[in-house]
Amino acid sequence: MIRIENVTKSYQLKDETITVLKELSFDIYSGLTYISGKSGSGKSTLLNIIGGIDQASSGQIYYDDLEVTDYSEKEWAEFRKKNVGFIFQSFNLLDHLTALENVEISLMLAGVEKKKRRAKAQTLLEKVHMTEYSRHRPGELSGGQKQRIAIARALANDPNVILADEPTGALDSKNSDEVMAVLKEISEEAGKTVVVITHSKKYTSLADQIIYLKDGKIEEIQQQTTIVAHSKAVVNTVRNFSLLSTLKLAFSNMKKRKARTFITALGASVGIFGILMITFLVAGLTKQMNTIASDRVSENTLVVSKEDKQLSPVSDKKKLARVDDVALVYETNRFRTQLEYGEKQLQAEAINIAPKKSTISENYIDLGEVPLNPGEIALSEEIAKQLFTQSTEALNKKVTVKTQLITADTTAVYPVVSSEFTIIGIFKDEEQHQARVELSYKSAQQLMQKDESTKNLTNYFTIVPKNLNSIDGLMKQLTKMNYSSEDNTLTSMKNYLNIARSILVVLSSISLVVSTLLICVVLYISVTERTKEIGIMKALGATPTNIQRLFLVEGGLIGLAGGVLGLVSALGISYALNAVIEHAVKSIKFQFFTFDVAIIVVLLAFSVLIGVLAAYFPARSASKKVPLEALRFE
Repeated sequence: MIRIENVTKSYQLKDETITVLKELSFDIYSGLTYISGKSGSGKSTLLNIIGGIDQASSGQIYYDDLEVTDYSEKEWAEFRKKNVGFIFQSFNLLDHLTALENVEISLMLAGVEKKKRRAKAQTLLEKVHMTEYSRHRPGELSGGQKQRIAIARALANDPNVILADEPTGALDSKNSDEVMAVLKEISEEAGKTVVVITHSKKYTSLADQIIYLKDGKIEEIQQQTTIVAHSKAVVNTVRNFSLLSTLKLAFSNMKKRKARTFITALGASVGIFGILMITFLVAGLTKQMNTIASDRVSENTLVVSKEDKQLSPVSDKKKLARVDDVALVYETNRFRTQLEYGEKQLQAEAINIAPKKSTISENYIDLGEVPLNPGEIALSEEIAKQLFTQSTEALNKKVTVKTQLITADTTAVYPVVSSEFTIIGIFKDEEQHQARVELSYKSAQQLMQKDESTKNLTNYFTIVPKNLNSIDGLMKQLTKMNYSSEDNTLTSMKNYLNIARSILVVLSSISLVVSTLLICVVLYISVTERTKEIGIMKALGATPTNIQRLFLVEGGLIGLAGGVLGLVSALGISYALNAVIEHAVKSIKFQFFTFDVAIIVVLLAFSVLIGVLAAYFPARSASKKVPLEALRFE
């Protein structure tokens, strides 16, 4: 039973108060109730107040013993979702959904799982004789067929109360008869209350109760059948509109406006495309620089010196050895040399090699042995040929070598030291070696100890890392100890590349801002165009949160679509450019554009976030639409 007590409804029009309903009090029992009267008598206003899509100025409304007068919009939406079904004169079906989906929408809002709601919707279509039209959209149906779909939708959640506002007003006689027959059949079910607003007297014989309104007051109440009290508990708790259902509905809305959605997504893709192209390019160049760095670090080593380029105390070797990821540390010194054999003299740079044979490749020396003992050196094949007729003749020959230490400090001059060395090794590929003359580690130590200016000092330290991939982290630790790499060209290039990337990303972000504004504007337009749809969904039980989430999901889907378009474009163009560069420049053997799956995933997620953020204000606007005003929007 629905009980109305002293309900008044007034509107303020400028300085004038217009009262539409004047202290109405009556009861509506199970069965079919007509609320009749001429246009302007307040019938529709009363029905809207009973259904909670309009509010009374004063008075109370009860469903059985539950007072719903002061329900908030959210509470009313939850209540309608399970207990009240609306049927409108203008049908108010959602044009982009099929007949079956229009019936399902109420079940979706109630959180009913797909399989159950599909079966329930099909049963209801059968009940109103619309099974064969389940795949048709409203634009393909007649007025009578649309109204029967609307009735099936109103019955979807098995509500106790059906509220029908002029359900036959837009129908011909035949369809009107069919619709009223269905409503009468529903009203005869135990516990069902059907309230029909009409100004026609044609079907009054079907009614169990007729309430006549005139000028906002009750003129007469006719009880045509015996009142039968039905006890049926009001259920006010239902499951939430699931995210999956929200996604389905949002996707359906986007399909209806697919041209606009595509253009919006295309605009949104520009920023993502730009950032992806920059990221792919930087990743490709960084990968190549890392490859170059690995090739340039002989025997997987790292040469470091004091940041002020002064000689380092040998005692620092112990400190460096304690750094994480360091496997071995040894002193390294570079010298200018003059080699003398008989009348022949040659000048070349020399450097000492590692102190342990285990750190040197087996193929490091092509002829002879690796110099490990004091007074031993190895020469490049070219140097050996210049000193001797054949490079093989150089092996085991003694030569005089004058050495002078080379440092980064060009103002420092170190003494020339003359020593005798035995050539015990020859190497062919000079590119694989750090100098054309290589001294044993112990020989270099002896040379450094011969003068007070270099005693217990070293020019460089060579560090063998435990893992080549840990070099970047290792360099950060060494920097804290005031040591830097001898060859920082690649590091500088990486820094410049990162700066360039940051600048380009900022520039691309401008297009992302434009994309965000584009999505925001399009969704604002969409909110305006779909005002009536919003009203329909609220009448069916959608809460403000449901509406807001729907538009946020649509924004996220548009953002995702933009991200995918940007990704596909970036991948396609990157592949094409790699192929063109490789074909045009034969000397380039690496991919300029390299793809990182993690970055792609992050940017796709970011594009969704952009869409959601862009949709926030339009979504809030949509959620605040007043149901009654939204339903009247044309």
